Amino acid sequence: MAEGKQLSALEEAMQSKAALLGLATSGKAVTFTAITLVMATLLWAFSNIRFCSEMGLLLALWMGISFFGSCTFVPALLVLMKPKFFLRAAEEGIIG
Repeated sequence: MAEGKQLSALEEAMQSKAALLGLATSGKAVTFTAITLVMATLLWAFSNIRFCSEMGLLLALWMGISFFGSCTFVPALLVLMKPKFFLRAAEEGIIG
């Protein structure tokens, strides 16, 4: 019974480590892409057409929210929900 608890703690540590590794590696690319897209759409704010200006601001805001969610909410869900593909990849050493 103690082995089961230790194994469970080890699995949880592997999952957390895998989520952190994912943020450290692909998270950099996601961050760069989000910053680039947000900055590009913010340029629409300087448009003389009111609709384009407002939509540019809203789109930049939405992309910022999506970026925040992808870097915080998705890794947390992976650790909490423990999907099979994530567990299998952690066991095989593909991640973590």
